[in-house]
Amino acid sequence: MAKIIALGENADTFKAETAALLHDWGRATEASDPQKRNHAVLSAEAAKPLFRDFYEHKLIGAQQYGDIMRAIKRHDKRQETSRETLTIVRDADRLSRFGAVGMYQNMLGNFDEMPDALFYIEGHTVLKDNDAPALRGKDVQCQIDDFNAVRDYVKILKTESGKKIAQILEPSWHAFLELVSRHLEINDNSFWLAYLKSRAEIVQMKMTAYQQNPDNQMETFDDQLAMLRQIEDVSIFSEDEFKKYQQEYKK
Repeated sequence: MAKIIALGENADTFKAETAALLHDWGRATEASDPQKRNHAVLSAEAAKPLFRDFYEHKLIGAQQYGDIMRAIKRHDKRQETSRETLTIVRDADRLSRFGAVGMYQNMLGNFDEMPDALFYIEGHTVLKDNDAPALRGKDVQCQIDDFNAVRDYVKILKTESGKKIAQILEPSWHAFLELVSRHLEINDNSFWLAYLKSRAEIVQMKMTAYQQNPDNQMETFDDQLAMLRQIEDVSIFSEDEFKKYQQEYKK
């Protein structure tokens, strides 16, 4: 995602993609860190020797070294938005939770942060209005709350390229939450996680087929947008497709 945004912003794709690949490296040790440092700081600490070595061997310049390290270390903060690589990585990080694949990965990740959370709590809003106030941390009590909180990320994207990508990916959030609103009797995390996984697999297969087709160009930002439009199809969240999935799930 960072590379796509960088293409759209005419930015350094190497810096953006490299920082994005390593920005969550520290999540593996965040919970056990004795100093209780967040994952961004731990990611930067883990990545520093690697990029320091690259710099000392003149594989990257001082500007590249500084921009990559800054993007990794500060990607989870809202301050300092004038740095191009940092801004791109932040937007890519937010957009990584959008679309069918992003929704599945988001819910899967929630089991670490919200292991005991219900999928839905009666009385909570399933599909929040776009102009409703953003949810705060204390407001997120179930999986549906978190889905709505993530949808608010679209309001804080900084790059124009990121906003264009969101226009393609965000409708899947809307379609999924509309589907959930019609099936609140299913309050089972395992079911909905498996359902989202099945949707993500459909999109991933379409992406692979698209990328392997020699007739499809992948060089420019517009090429990447064309791919996203082709593979991200809200019809996979339709009622008919859902009923088919239910039958498969019961087997």
